[in-house]
Amino acid sequence: MSPKALLRSPDAVSSINDFKEGTTFRRVIGDDLNDTKNIRRVLICSGKHYYTLRNKRDELNDSTTAIIRIEELCPFPAAELQTELNKYAGAGMFWAQEESRNG
Repeated sequence: MSPKALLRSPDAVSSINDFKEGTTFRRVIGDDLNDTKNIRRVLICSGKHYYTLRNKRDELNDSTTAIIRIEELCPFPAAELQTELNKYAGAGMFWAQEESRNG
């Protein structure tokens, strides 16, 4: 995905409800899967990589993988992330990033 691809992507558009009074910036965005009992793998990522992971999950029709987005890395939202991770007890947790290594 190119750096500016999200500017025109309908997947990256916020709902008008996200801007109404009483809403706040979400530092961690959990997956909207309804059945958390079947989750065996949780991918944690940030940025545009979420869309690549979600598209691949949809392509594979994978209902056993949840994806959690971290929208702000500093200060690290440890409490918010832990709240999301608690939904998937027993699942493997993995950090996913675009580059497999820097080196």
